[in-house]
Amino acid sequence: MSPDLRALCSTAGLSIEEGDSHIAEFKDGRKHEVYFDEVSADTLRVWGFVAKKQVVESVPRVAITAWQRNRGTRLVGFHIDSRQRLVGSARLPREGLEADELEVYVRAVAVECDRFEYLLTGRDSY
Repeated sequence: MSPDLRALCSTAGLSIEEGDSHIAEFKDGRKHEVYFDEVSADTLRVWGFVAKKQVVESVPRVAITAWQRNRGTRLVGFHIDSRQRLVGSARLPREGLEADELEVYVRAVAVECDRFEYLLTGRDSY
């Protein structure tokens, strides 16, 4: 993670773990880990796991369920990645990015991934 992104996370009050991730904690005690990828000099991706490969393989029509959730969310999109895990992510421009905006995206990804995880598994995997 670049020093400028690390500083922006700090300003937003996001504690960054060793692997460039943030643990979002919710009032009900649930938690969800959110990761940061600097896709390019212009683009940041904030993402989180929804389900591991084993869960994806055991849920019938999981891709259709993800597509349906994509129709109802504005900031977060869901897809099955190259390792067959279900993930949720949001991309945002680096130019002009402010701490409060970053915090909104991190919170949205954490909440939506956590909700979808609970829908599929009935538990908090963190």
